[in-house]
Amino acid sequence: MGTEPSDLADQEGFTLVEVLVALAIAGVAFTLAFQIFSGAALLAAADLRQEEAVRVLDSELARVGRDIPLADGTVHGATLDNYLWQIDITDQDDDQQPTLEHETLKQLTVTVTVTVVWIIGRQRHQAHLVTLRLAPKV
Repeated sequence: MGTEPSDLADQEGFTLVEVLVALAIAGVAFTLAFQIFSGAALLAAADLRQEEAVRVLDSELARVGRDIPLADGTVHGATLDNYLWQIDITDQDDDQQPTLEHETLKQLTVTVTVTVVWIIGRQRHQAHLVTLRLAPKV
């Protein structure tokens, strides 16, 4: 009742080498899929932080002329969500002031620059918004 070579050839199943190769291929496939999904999640989180930064830019710009006077200077602060913001207000030169029919306007044009800075991981990101506003001449 020994096993003959012809009996071994008739046995069905996988060899140990075939099983190990299949496991290695499955491991590589799972690793690649995990990297793809985790990379997509990181990009989505970065996009959300950038959207929030734009909202902070818009919010701080809306304060200029209402809570923040339209005078030369710099104002800065931080939000509860760890965004740092800075507002720079500068008068334009007199030769750049708009005129109307050879009359100087009774308002001064100022440049307002809003900057927001935030950190993702170890990278520093920032966004700028520059606009012109009219301020009463003093």
